[in-house]
Amino acid sequence: MERRGFLKLTLAITGSLLMPQYIYADSLDLSTIEFSTELFDEGRQTIIVFLAGGPSPLSGNLSNIEEINLSSQQDYFSHFGRNYLTKIEEYDLWKEAGGENMQNMLDNHEMTIIRTCYSAEREKVNNKAHGICSQQNMKGNFDVDRAGVLTTLSRIMDNNGKFNPLELPFMTLSGENDFYSGDPANGVKPVSLSSSLANPFNRGMNSGIFYSNEERSTEGYQNKIPLIDAIFDAKAQSYNAIDAMNSFLKNRKLLSDKITTVVEDRNNGSNRDKYLSTYGYVENDRFHQTLATAIELLDSNTTTRTITIGTSGLGGWDDHSYCQVNYTRRMQNLFQALEAGMRHLDGIGKKNKISIMVFGEFGRNVNLNASFGWDHGNLQNLYLLGGTDYFNHAGGTDAIVGETVVDNGGRAKSGRIWLKPKEDTYWCEPLSIGATLYAIHGIKNPEALTDGYGVINPKINGKEFLKL
Repeated sequence: MERRGFLKLTLAITGSLLMPQYIYADSLDLSTIEFSTELFDEGRQTIIVFLAGGPSPLSGNLSNIEEINLSSQQDYFSHFGRNYLTKIEEYDLWKEAGGENMQNMLDNHEMTIIRTCYSAEREKVNNKAHGICSQQNMKGNFDVDRAGVLTTLSRIMDNNGKFNPLELPFMTLSGENDFYSGDPANGVKPVSLSSSLANPFNRGMNSGIFYSNEERSTEGYQNKIPLIDAIFDAKAQSYNAIDAMNSFLKNRKLLSDKITTVVEDRNNGSNRDKYLSTYGYVENDRFHQTLATAIELLDSNTTTRTITIGTSGLGGWDDHSYCQVNYTRRMQNLFQALEAGMRHLDGIGKKNKISIMVFGEFGRNVNLNASFGWDHGNLQNLYLLGGTDYFNHAGGTDAIVGETVVDNGGRAKSGRIWLKPKEDTYWCEPLSIGATLYAIHGIKNPEALTDGYGVINPKINGKEFLKL
């Protein structure tokens, strides 16, 4: 290999540092955490779909629409049109915003909707800011200096001999975020893959940039690639004084091979066109393909505990203006994909093990403002799908939890209309989402990590929602 190729390869080494790690946070007292190896070993897996921007709850809750419209600055039925603001009776779902897909999943005992995910703590301080609310929800804690939920989970797993970065415990198809955050030195680094599943640990040494034309014309030159690959890892380690870098270099090839195996299994063991046509995914739709890919990766690698994805391809959810087309289109596409995901999980026999949690940083004010949009609010819907071994989806309208009331502050047309939990109805703080994720993966007292807020566990028809 010529010097030019050597320099490019060296740069490739130092540019691929997305190595799974875990954080040692001084504020986490491991002696207070009760961990069940038995529950953890059941191999539950979760896909987190984060709706960045804060979606309106109305797609899954039109129960108060007539009262909302009386106080709204703009008339809902004039703006959307009565043919595009259809309430599915009994369910109170917005038909044109994914309502029919939701109803199908509710009737099939595949989904539960928590209509009252609401923060009483944020209400006290009037906190409806994107950044801090996103951090709090992803960290499961009101202290934004704490580590992310998945960072904390990795630390607990490691303390109990259950964390092995070579098993790819955490993956993301939407880049890094605060689920994996920690201190500046040691936040969790999940394996980050693109929608095309390009291997971030593969040097691609077969590329022409590493070899001259003369070298590439030599018969059998490719036989030396694995040897050269190992030599450069060893050489780099001999010159490197940084332990974290050497740990990465030591395991890079193993991780690369692991990802290659998982991706090959996903590509060879499944027929993408079949999934798109049989399960209901929309062909060439980026979000549909991302969700299908996440399910395939979990199916191929049972030691991956959590995959996080955003809604790239659908757009953001910060609908301050002109929501008529964008919001309904996005919600329709989102729930069409989620219903296809349920058919997918059913088809591979994993609907019992793999769950999907869908939420954002907050909800929206339900006043239709002068720009025909919604400003920030404090109540959102939480959608919990699959995971039938541990989620008790009651089915039909029984799987819709929480009732809401309208609060206009006593001033109709004021521009401020809020949905709030009805008195004596079930509701949960957003931090309880983190507590539920901890519980799914073996932590028996998750409230110790989430400011005292416990798991999401309403009683439905006398039965607890969580079967742990």
